[in-house]
Amino acid sequence: MSGEKGAAADTRAYVYDYSRTLRMGLFGLAFYGPISGAWYAALDQWVLPDEPAGAAAVAAKTTLDQLLWAPLLVTSLFAWDLACSGQSPGGGGGGVPLIKP
Repeated sequence: MSGEKGAAADTRAYVYDYSRTLRMGLFGLAFYGPISGAWYAALDQWVLPDEPAGAAAVAAKTTLDQLLWAPLLVTSLFAWDLACSGQSPGGGGGGVPLIKP
């Protein structure tokens, strides 16, 4: 029932953000696609290349991906979004609102 109360209280109309869609698309084309392709090709070439689909290779690639590539990717995505939207990393109250119980 608390979900109904929260939903009923929010009467704002949803407005689609086309500029954000364009920013995220450009990020994928300019950064994520080319760099990820090179990253995964390098993993295939250097991490157990004799058996690239074996359990050890998959575990090693997943570990390297999560420890090295994921932090860089997420940081880059947020930096790109902030830069393209004209915001600074220091914020100033913008961004995602806190969820209140």
